[in-house]
Amino acid sequence: MMQKNQNYKYNEKYIGIILSAGKSTRLKKNLKITSKNLVKIKKGKDSLEYNLQKLEKAEITNIYINTHQYHKKFISRIKNRFSKSNKISLINEKKILGTAGGVFNICKKFPNFENVIVLYGDNISNINLKRVIKIYENKNSKFSIVVHKLNDFKSSGVVKFNKNNEITSFNEKLNIVAKKYNWVNAGIYIINKNIIENFKVSNCDFAKDIIPFLLKKNKNKIYAIKTTMRVFAIDDVDLLNKTKREINF
Repeated sequence: MMQKNQNYKYNEKYIGIILSAGKSTRLKKNLKITSKNLVKIKKGKDSLEYNLQKLEKAEITNIYINTHQYHKKFISRIKNRFSKSNKISLINEKKILGTAGGVFNICKKFPNFENVIVLYGDNISNINLKRVIKIYENKNSKFSIVVHKLNDFKSSGVVKFNKNNEITSFNEKLNIVAKKYNWVNAGIYIINKNIIENFKVSNCDFAKDIIPFLLKKNKNKIYAIKTTMRVFAIDDVDLLNKTKREINF
């Protein structure tokens, strides 16, 4: 664990987690890279920097980044990024735990929080997290997922919800030809501590395991928070090149 500043302002209501433990397999087939989260996108910024800045704008002062085989690269990257207002910690997973497993692992190690904001490290957007938090709190939600409209959704989680924005179904990576725009997972969650503490599993995914389980149980409502902001992905070479061409912030 790395602490950048011992005099940080501690915010115990929210912590931020950037999921960065993936192997970047699809990109590595074509490019000589380590983690896709460290690939430069625009003006020297990588997706890690975009997500760090998003959390900082929301005044999230405790930020955790999970890593795997490229842990030393992340150490080097964070050493070059000093922030007087934040504590940035790296949590290395010897074995990949999945998106939810990675979050549960961090929350177990650092239990002093009320809510966690989860960002998928390979998604880039200019979404205002302060607005997202406000909607989450106004709904008195325990679990909210930010969603955006997308036509080519074969590689995304398609989200259906009712007029109250309560999610009714979540289907991960349907791999079908799109006939119309759909609301899809933007890779941003806000989750209350009470939800997280109910799960003792150590290896699982939100999209494949946790969200379908919660919807099936129908015990805790999951809300969709809609955004019109564009979400850029860097999963493969085509998406990375498109993001580099079209990102404007």
